[in-house]
Amino acid sequence: MFENYKNFLKSFNKESDVPFNCPECHKPTLILDQSTWLQKEQVSSVLERNQNDYFEPEWMKYTYTGTLKCVNPKCGEIIVTSGSGSVIEEYTDFYTDEHGYSCPCEIEYIDIFYPKFFYPTLHFFNIPQKTPEDVKQIIIEAFSLTPNSPSAAANKIRIAIEILATEFGIKSQTTKGDFISLHNRIQNMSPSNDLYPYKDSMLAIKYIGNTGSHEDNTINFDELFDSFQIIDDLLKKLYPEKDTVNEIVKIINDTKAPLTRAHRQQLRK
Repeated sequence: MFENYKNFLKSFNKESDVPFNCPECHKPTLILDQSTWLQKEQVSSVLERNQNDYFEPEWMKYTYTGTLKCVNPKCGEIIVTSGSGSVIEEYTDFYTDEHGYSCPCEIEYIDIFYPKFFYPTLHFFNIPQKTPEDVKQIIIEAFSLTPNSPSAAANKIRIAIEILATEFGIKSQTTKGDFISLHNRIQNMSPSNDLYPYKDSMLAIKYIGNTGSHEDNTINFDELFDSFQIIDDLLKKLYPEKDTVNEIVKIINDTKAPLTRAHRQQLRK
């Protein structure tokens, strides 16, 4: 899942499968609506091409806009996307020389694109329903920043950890009002705190987020998605979804009969 997301954000072409779930119905039903696609060569690229007799196709630069549409008939959500583009060489045919080596003999030039914006925001993992609202919102902010600034997104995930620490009663100030660093809040939490088993995960997110907050350091998609994987795992353990199947099995075995209407109503709560 995460690997497909990263690959698409790094670059895609118009024939690429869209790996993201629809942000509205949460199903893998998004496709690129080819009828809405618009790409234009950037002015700087046009000027350079007109002024340079040795202009290479790979130097071409685009701006694109288009929409992703959900083909789930019960949804139909539309997501606007925009970003930049360029051209790459791709070898499409090879021959074998007298030494047995495979050599390219045909080249095709392919347009590729780099997304910088999606609206509504795409979600890179499902946030558990019981997650505190302020934590949810900061993670969604991280999702929105991801295509354009992985560093800023990683810092948002770090802030989500700060909010979680406060949610679980870990003080951010001393009795004198002095600020306590996130590192010390995590390291010094009580073993009786429900977050204690996850302190290593919290520290790992903190280290990635710290790197993203420094001007001279840049977080890439691989490093950001490490942070996403860690907090995804952490939230699922802190706020597990209801295990409906096991509850159904238990009720049937306890009553030795199929579920009643009252049982089904209870399961929906």
